[in-house]
Amino acid sequence: MSVFARISPSTVGIAAGGPDGGRFKAKRLGTALVWDINGHLVTNAHLVAESETIRVRRRDGKVFVARIIGLDVPTDLAVLKVDNLQLKPVPRTVAPNIKPGQWVAAIGHPFGMEHSIAVGVVSAVRRFDVPGLTQHRAEFIQSDVAIFKGNSGGPLVNTRGEVIGLNTAKKGEGLSFSTHISAVALVVDRILKHGRFERGFAGLYPQAVSFQAAENADLSEPYGARVRALVGDGPADQAGLQPGDIILAINGRRILHHRAVAWQIAATPPGRVVNLLVAREDERLNIAMTLGRLP
Repeated sequence: MSVFARISPSTVGIAAGGPDGGRFKAKRLGTALVWDINGHLVTNAHLVAESETIRVRRRDGKVFVARIIGLDVPTDLAVLKVDNLQLKPVPRTVAPNIKPGQWVAAIGHPFGMEHSIAVGVVSAVRRFDVPGLTQHRAEFIQSDVAIFKGNSGGPLVNTRGEVIGLNTAKKGEGLSFSTHISAVALVVDRILKHGRFERGFAGLYPQAVSFQAAENADLSEPYGARVRALVGDGPADQAGLQPGDIILAINGRRILHHRAVAWQIAATPPGRVVNLLVAREDERLNIAMTLGRLP
């Protein structure tokens, strides 16, 4: 079975808008993927937020009305519910091994042209530093797949027909960005369970590690996240972190980009303990930090 044949029946068109002169008028068009057998859909929050009516079109042309279950603006994700949708969920990979150069496809509704497919390759993984998208608090997959208006919220798929990301944004031609499916699953599952994505809070401001800071900390190369400042009496302050400390790993996972700290903290529920490996000059410290709730 081809990638398109496997995925396209589980993607739907989205038209979000409201009444205009007694008739429905679509203000935003996009795509959503079927998440589970209960009729939950996942799409981008910017497509559906503040819309009075959300219409969903199946591949066979049948139209349904969806309601918002929850959305999360920082990750630009929204969960919708449609009764009697009767579509199978998209096949998702559990632990995608995504590498630059691998072939991928995007399925969506560009400019309202239903169920279109575009192909390309992964350009980069673990993107956090996208110009104009610095407030996005999750990991991006960068590809050169052609994404246009209407593709937002649709799936990025590997050659096995598994969804590895949710198409979110583009910057110029050949620069498309998809939210990693592991981040999508984390946010969606928490919204379905609690009605919202509640973030962990550390009360620290990370910044990139300079070559000089890496040398002072006896690191072979700059990596990790340098603590620029702390919120007074916040979780990081209470745990004993200090400005100038370099966070090298969280729960054993090496920090390769300073913006990854914000996502790993946000992805951990409040009240949980995270274990930090910290460089303080030439010392290496293990610090346990109990996360709080956003004030």
